[in-house]
Amino acid sequence: FWRHNEEKKNLPAGSLVDGCIGGIEGNVVCAPDGTLYNFLRYAHKQCLLLKIDPEHPEEMPVYDRLVDIDITTSKFDIHFDDVSGMYYMLASHALDEPKTNRNLLGLFRSPDLLTWEFVADVLDAKAMDPAVVGVQYVSFLIEGDDILFLSRTAYGKPANFHDANYQTFHRIANFRDL
Repeated sequence: FWRHNEEKKNLPAGSLVDGCIGGIEGNVVCAPDGTLYNFLRYAHKQCLLLKIDPEHPEEMPVYDRLVDIDITTSKFDIHFDDVSGMYYMLASHALDEPKTNRNLLGLFRSPDLLTWEFVADVLDAKAMDPAVVGVQYVSFLIEGDDILFLSRTAYGKPANFHDANYQTFHRIANFRDL
């Protein structure tokens, strides 16, 4: 997002995290009021929200805010659920103790994209070595009462947690009841 330091000086005070220079791996979503946003991976326990002008999609997105959520710096996926009227996110859940990296996958929900609630952990490998085990970079869809998702999974003997050696498929049955 920020290609030059010059662009950063126009942001609100306190809107940057030291050491973070931009967001990556975004999710374009429509907010309840119809505003189009790109919700991006940014910093530990924070996501970057950029506003997109649908009339001029070629224009650079505009900084809106940072959103606090207990996830790690890993790709996540967001979908709106028409039945409940909630947004759902699958992401690497960040715990301080025991410290997690990408070895715990959590389900989160939000009514407005700004306030997020933890729902449940859906893949838990935190008892395994976080240097070589990862459940991450998920993509999902809602099918009836279930969430179906694919995880880039590092398990067994991968080079490290990031260089996954599996793609695993999962179902979260009756996710709205969690």
